Amino acid sequence: RLTDQTGDRLMGAPGQRYYLRGIVLDTYAQRRWTQGDRRPVRTVIHETRERGQPVRLSRVFPPKQAIIRQEVRFRSPLPPDSPVFLLHRPLQVEFTDPGVSQIVLDERTGWLKRADGSARGEYVALSAAAWEPRPDPERVREISRRGEVSFPSDRVKELARSLAREANIDPDPATRDPEQDASLARLFESYLRNTYPYTLQAPAVPLSVEPTEFFLFEAKRGHCEYFASALAALCRATGIDARVIGGYLVSEYDVERELFLVRQWDAHAWVEVNTAPGLWQVMDATPASQREALHEQGSGLSRAWRRFLEKIEVAWDTSVVAFDETTQARLIGGRER
Repeated sequence: RLTDQTGDRLMGAPGQRYYLRGIVLDTYAQRRWTQGDRRPVRTVIHETRERGQPVRLSRVFPPKQAIIRQEVRFRSPLPPDSPVFLLHRPLQVEFTDPGVSQIVLDERTGWLKRADGSARGEYVALSAAAWEPRPDPERVREISRRGEVSFPSDRVKELARSLAREANIDPDPATRDPEQDASLARLFESYLRNTYPYTLQAPAVPLSVEPTEFFLFEAKRGHCEYFASALAALCRATGIDARVIGGYLVSEYDVERELFLVRQWDAHAWVEVNTAPGLWQVMDATPASQREALHEQGSGLSRAWRRFLEKIEVAWDTSVVAFDETTQARLIGGRER
């Protein structure tokens, strides 16, 4: 459920789409994207023996109108080291189940995980939409990696440079106007969307071939992970820092319960691109219409039946399992204790 900071005004509605980020992969090595070891990581011990004990994760808070409150509940228990899925960089988090939690925060990328398992998998978090704390001028050089990143493939580099030159954009980050970084990244995003079809039946990558090269030049079709990897690779090949994000693309809204339903088939990969010092923009090269068409297959009666069963289960959870003494007293006319 998405609301404003106070929880009074609903933010979600039918037709809206949100990227629920979880894993941040910012290092490419040995044919795959991984979480780099150079990140500054902070570990917080979160005492939640009682409710109402949030942990503040940001030193600076944006204006209240930019903050979104997220109430997240998992249908099954969370295993250890599970990501805390959030819309944006976390500002504050609170786990609603009692106990002691160890939270690991990557302060550079905003990646957050809970190091222990959760019996119920519920948390409330605050994050900021379209907002990033701007770094101090003296930290700009430290944070920005513009021109220092690359991608280990000559074929990918040549494709990226060719696309840039065709659009009259300088492919060399040493001489390109920094204001053109965002335009160049959007060019790569559009190229991938309009050139390569989306499929869930991507061909297997030969062990002797670099996977992104195989997608771009051989298979020429694939699922979201291929599109995300290719976009990040093209950006890095022209000196623009980019990272692959793993999470969920949320779009199914339950009007009756006023919340979003997130399922396994909503799993998705996209990219965050560093278009200015301290500023990362979400970009998604996967053809949206093709992805939605394929994921809609298998709907109809089977999906309607699953939703019917879900409503029964939720009703059982809220009316029977969570039927506390206060609710009983209110319904039967007795006094609340």
